[in-house]
Amino acid sequence: PNPPVGSDVTDVAALQAFELGRGRPSRRRGILFIEQCCSLLRDGGVLGIVIDEGVLNLPTATDVRRFILDHFDILAIISLPESAFMPYATVNASILLLRKSLSKNRSQCVFFGKAENIGRKLNGDDDFLYDETGNARPNSDLPEILKRWEAVLANRVIEADELSFTANVAENLSDDESLRLDFRYHHPSRNRSRDLLAHSKHKLLTL
Repeated sequence: PNPPVGSDVTDVAALQAFELGRGRPSRRRGILFIEQCCSLLRDGGVLGIVIDEGVLNLPTATDVRRFILDHFDILAIISLPESAFMPYATVNASILLLRKSLSKNRSQCVFFGKAENIGRKLNGDDDFLYDETGNARPNSDLPEILKRWEAVLANRVIEADELSFTANVAENLSDDESLRLDFRYHHPSRNRSRDLLAHSKHKLLTL
């Protein structure tokens, strides 16, 4: 589903009904919608939802990410371009595929994808690419991302590239209180850089 957007929920009684709203003066409707979807799912049920990407990385949404990690096995996170909903809205959004799970072995193989193009121009018109014979195809990264996601579902190993990779999110966040779930944070290049810094021969200072 596409969660409701717009004004925050400020009704105290309504907020008390939600773990993610209790004790708060207000909460984004989309955040409460995630919890509502969880409550409607059976164990093993799968949720596909479009959310504001701030839920994945902003400090103000750490509790939301904890809720997701505690209640779901994260299957995939697909980052969409800022232009995805233009001209109607400008927002960084991501598609989350989540499986409700009571298991302790959650989110150990999460597929991450990042689409720079989705077949739409900024004004909402279709965006096409043309081959040498004049045949048109959508200017979209999504078909290739879907192909690689299907490979992961078939238990095939994919090499990380600029469009997609897999990551052990549970391991990456084992000692990180930020609980970030965005594409950039979990990209393998970040882990490689962190390992290089950890093994530096020279003392490093934080600026």
